[in-house]
Amino acid sequence: MLAAGGTVFQETRHFEEASGTTRAGRRRRPPRTTATSRSPTWFPIAPSRDWVAALARPLPEMPWERRKRIQDEWSLSDLELRDLVNAGAIDLVAATADAGVPPAEPAHGGCPTCPSRPTTAASS
Repeated sequence: MLAAGGTVFQETRHFEEASGTTRAGRRRRPPRTTATSRSPTWFPIAPSRDWVAALARPLPEMPWERRKRIQDEWSLSDLELRDLVNAGAIDLVAATADAGVPPAEPAHGGCPTCPSRPTTAASS
C-alpha cells in the first residue's frame, strides 16, 4: 500500500455481528507528542491450526450464534426471540429449559391467532 503511494492512518473500527466483519468508523487524530504515542513492539507469530483450535475450545458461543441456535431449537419466531432478548429473559428461559422443566401449554389454550387453538361453540 505504501509503495503504491497510499497512506496508513488509525481509525475506529465497528464490528458487525451478523457478518463477522468490521467497517470503518471515525479516523483518529495523530498524537501531539511522541511521549503520548507509545509504539509497542510486535513480534510476528504463525500459530498452528491445532493451537488456534485449542485456544478456541474454551471460548463461549458467540451471542448471535446462540440466539440463532435457541431460535431454531425452540421454534421461535423472530418476534418471540426479539421479545425474549429485549426483556433480558433469554438466559433465564434457557436455564429453565436446561434444568429439564418441560414447556407448559398456555392456560387459555393458545393465542387468538394461533392455528392450534381449540375452537369452541362460542367462538365458531
